[in-house]
Amino acid sequence: MKLGECVDEIVCETCDDQGHIVGDVWNVGPCEKCECSSDLTTRCVVTECPEPPICNEKETLEKLTKPANACCEAFHCGRFSIYTSN
Repeated sequence: MKLGECVDEIVCETCDDQGHIVGDVWNVGPCEKCECSSDLTTRCVVTECPEPPICNEKETLEKLTKPANACCEAFHCGRFSIYTSN
């Protein structure tokens, strides 16, 4: 019984006060993912972002626009041009 109603036994046992049950996987912000384990513990993993690339001498490092739900910054090595005026 949960809140006065008959439910599967597994639904009665939760990992946290938010009601996550065994097998649930959820995101805590864009950089952390959590999972409810069979022993009713919560295991969370934080995403490690890669280092920006190292560009060669004829390229410049460009920071790309990061989508709102993305965890890590994105970069690109782009060609640069030298402009001269006459």
